Amino acid sequence: MNLPKSRQYSAVVSSKKQIAENIYLVTFTLEDPKELQFVAGQSLMLHIADGVNRSMSIASPPSETHSVL
Repeated sequence: MNLPKSRQYSAVVSSKKQIAENIYLVTFTLEDPKELQFVAGQSLMLHIADGVNRSMSIASPPSETHSVL
């Protein structure tokens, strides 16, 4: 299986729902580029601010290319 190379994407939070004390279901809508191709089980590294990064597991199906949960 060939995975895509790492690249940067811009996105905005379109929804956020707390599902447990420290767990949130967040939907990001892609801005640039507008599509993301990924495989099931893949994760993302989010750059929040200088020195602040968070890892996120993708819960969206790979057929959803314009936003990720």
